[in-house]
Amino acid sequence: MAETAAQRLGIALGLSHGQRVAWVGLPAALGILTIARRFARSELAIRGRDLSPGPFDVIHIFSMSQGVLEAELPEARKRLAPAGVIWVSWPAPKSAMPTDLDGDGVIRLAGETVLHPGQPAPLDARWSMLPLTIGAAS
Repeated sequence: MAETAAQRLGIALGLSHGQRVAWVGLPAALGILTIARRFARSELAIRGRDLSPGPFDVIHIFSMSQGVLEAELPEARKRLAPAGVIWVSWPAPKSAMPTDLDGDGVIRLAGETVLHPGQPAPLDARWSMLPLTIGAAS
């Protein structure tokens, strides 16, 4: 059986059945992510502070702005399970979406929030992504 777009994105993000997942600022075009797996819980929010207290195994923040991400990361960090991951996505350089955010900015903000960055990668043609964890970087 061929993989669906949701399954491919779920694999790229390391999503698993049964996880507790939150989506902050999820673009409508990527709404398919909410059905990438059979999640135990899946919440959508415009802002991180609007999420329930958690804990969440995965929180994925989509941000166009460094200022917005600066406000979102501490809120996400408070709601993250100890072994969880925060994915941050920002407009890819070739996307033509206006942004003041890039991978270096995400890494700097992660350090201010005591989160350890992994390796940046493309989510799709429009979005870049970077995983952040509480523990030491792998």
